[in-house]
Parts: sequence; structure tokens; C-alpha cells
Amino acid sequence: EGEAVDEVAKKRAELAAVENNIEELKKEEAAAAEKNAAPHREAAEGYELACQRKSDLEEVEVRLSEQRTQEEEAVKQTANAVEEAASKRKVLEELEASIKEKQEESLAQRQKELEELAESQSKLEQSERRVREKTEEQAGINDEGAKKKHGQG
Repeated sequence: EGEAVDEVAKKRAELAAVENNIEELKKEEAAAAEKNAAPHREAAEGYELACQRKSDLEEVEVRLSEQRTQEEEAVKQTANAVEEAASKRKVLEELEASIKEKQEESLAQRQKELEELAESQSKLEQSERRVREKTEEQAGINDEGAKKKHGQG
């Protein structure tokens, strides 16, 4: 019976050793699985990160494209505004030149009219002087004639 107890104890010890070996093997298997899974997990994380970066880059490209389109539109609008301003400036310069020309023509016309008026006034003054001189001359003759009549009379 002592042998049987020893045998049972021996078998139990062997069983415990086998169970410990199983636990160790399970731990080793889990560690190996973890070790094997780590590169795959890192690769998956790297792939996700690369996909996220690609998505971010695509968003940046879209924004840059939109910004470029807006800048091109702004450049077109600025060019149109510059062209319109140049056109308006040209029209304004032509209008100013026309006004200046008309003012010069008007001034020349007024100057001519003033010269004609001065000439007419000069002629009128000469005529008035001649009339006055003749009137004075006639009055002098009349005075002499009246004196002669009174002197004879």
C-alpha cells in the first residue's frame, strides 16, 4: 500500500510537472504568437498611417487647387479691372483733350470778337471825333457868319 501511495504521489508529481510544462508551453506559444503578430500589427498600423497621410495629402491638394483657382480668378478680375481703368483713363484723357480744344477754340473766338469789338469801338470813336470836329467847325463858321451879320447890320 505504501508503494501505491508513492506511486500515486509520483504520478501526481508527474502530472503537476506535465501541467506546468503545458502552462509554460502555452506562455511560450502566446509569446511567440505575440512576437509573430507584432510585425503584422506594426505593418497594419503603418498602412493605416500611410493611408491617413495619403488622405491628408489629397485634402491639401484639393485645398491648394481651390486656392489656385481662386487666385487665378482674382488675377483675371484684377486684369479686367486694370484694363477697364485704362480704358476709362483713355476716354477721360480724350474727353479732357476735347474740352481743352473747345475751350481754346472758344477763347480764340472770344478773343477775335473782342478784337473786332475793339476795332469797331475805335472806328466809332473816330467817327464821333470827326462828327464833333465837323460840328465844331460848322459852329465856328456859323459864329463867324453871325458876327459878320451883326457887324454889317
